[in-house]
Amino acid sequence: MSHFTTFVISKTDNREELERLMLPYHEYECTGITEYCIHQDITDETVTDYNENKEDYESVEDFLDSWHGITNVYESEPETKPEDSYAVIKDGQIIKAYRFTNPNSKWDYYGPYSWERSEYVNIDGETDVIKKSQFDIDAFMAKRKEYYTELYNKLKPYFTSDFITWEQARKENENLDAARDVYNNQQSMKDMNEKLGSGEVFHIRWNINIDDVATKTLDEFVKANLDTVAPFWAMVTPDGKWIEKGKMGWWAISWDEDNNFNKTWTEVWKEIPDDYYIWKCDYCRYS
Repeated sequence: MSHFTTFVISKTDNREELERLMLPYHEYECTGITEYCIHQDITDETVTDYNENKEDYESVEDFLDSWHGITNVYESEPETKPEDSYAVIKDGQIIKAYRFTNPNSKWDYYGPYSWERSEYVNIDGETDVIKKSQFDIDAFMAKRKEYYTELYNKLKPYFTSDFITWEQARKENENLDAARDVYNNQQSMKDMNEKLGSGEVFHIRWNINIDDVATKTLDEFVKANLDTVAPFWAMVTPDGKWIEKGKMGWWAISWDEDNNFNKTWTEVWKEIPDDYYIWKCDYCRYS
């Protein structure tokens, strides 16, 4: 499971408006909601999987149920498609297979949470929704710049001129374990783990590419990190567009990240009227 923050921007402070904006991005497999779902053709992959594994199953029906949860089976295309996954089987062969799903799914569960203790917000008391004008985006960016500057200055003294980056270690060692040994047994890494504590170093490495400290100047390092920074992982605009830093899966594993995310979202942000509303939502993915 992964938990991340989404800013949902709405024209009104009605909860119904929040739900309307988030609905197109639900994951049917968890929510059971049928709106925005389609019958996605998965015939080719299903046939391939079955041909490679059919010896393990008594029938094609058993395979479809086990691998894809498909229990609706027909001899020909049904006149009325079920609101569920289904397959067409003839003479023991898979003719068609469809997954009933929302192809634009982003969340399995979400819920707004209070702004009461949030930094950069000018409010008095507890509330789930604020106006855009109440969020001090300049203060947020200034604080992040300060954070990356302090982090760089804290780490830079540990890196010597002969430091080997992970990319170099991997290039020079075909064996993954050998590359890890070369990289982690450098004096720089040992000193950091000893002085800062391995737990803190692990946390730092989770948030930045630590090798950038060794290879970049302060200005380059700060700029590179500010280019991707945001107070959220994703934002939903008042017209229903989902803008995200990258694709999100289990255990905070992400891919296809936008290396200029700060520019992407701030260009949208500045066009949103100050009297529109912001919901800060925790959303999660189970898959």
